[in-house]
Amino acid sequence: MAIMIINIDEHGNVTLIDADNFRQLKVSMPSSVEAGVLSSNLYAMSKYDGEYLWLRREWLESHRRSDAEWHKSFSDMLAYADLKGWLGSDGAIRAHIEYV
Repeated sequence: MAIMIINIDEHGNVTLIDADNFRQLKVSMPSSVEAGVLSSNLYAMSKYDGEYLWLRREWLESHRRSDAEWHKSFSDMLAYADLKGWLGSDGAIRAHIEYV
């Protein structure tokens, strides 16, 4: 199964891999990335709390396909995240970090 992955390199550059997967979401980044580097790239992230990255909904949406199917799947993913308590008050989505 594919996973929607937010990849962060050692310089804090952020890319999205598999934007059409709505079943799993994770952040992949080197353990050497410092919090200050992450904080300087807040166009994609709302916050980094040391355990999770909170991703801006608008950033994820900026990588969408323009069809109704993508929008519905994304909305369903957000509804599920909300049920689990994975949405912040600002609409940011909590993502698990996998250190590589």
